[in-house]
Amino acid sequence: MIGQEVKARKIGWLEVSVAIKSELKQLLGKDIDCVAKPDDYDYWAVRFVGYEMPIAEVELLLNILEADEEMRDDSIPLTKDKSVVVSSIGMYLSRALLRKIVQCEWEVELPEAETLWLLDI
Repeated sequence: MIGQEVKARKIGWLEVSVAIKSELKQLLGKDIDCVAKPDDYDYWAVRFVGYEMPIAEVELLLNILEADEEMRDDSIPLTKDKSVVVSSIGMYLSRALLRKIVQCEWEVELPEAETLWLLDI
């Protein structure tokens, strides 16, 4: 592995936020202000500003992105109450939206304070 070239892309959190806002506008037809940021050293998410998303909209996004079970578990609260709303989307759904936007695949994400690194593109 030493000396092996790894392709990487560095994206600022503001750029991620603006891109996801634009994608949500395209998919849902709504302007939803959001902020992408790290939650931990290996987890990041998108938080909505002044908006609570109904579970029906989360499910619509999951269906559009052909979500797997892991993404669905990360995105939908455990309650069966369809009137529940969320103020953020987790990393799995956020990642799927970002992959749709940048139109590439990567193996590893490294969220830092100011940027998100996409590694092994």
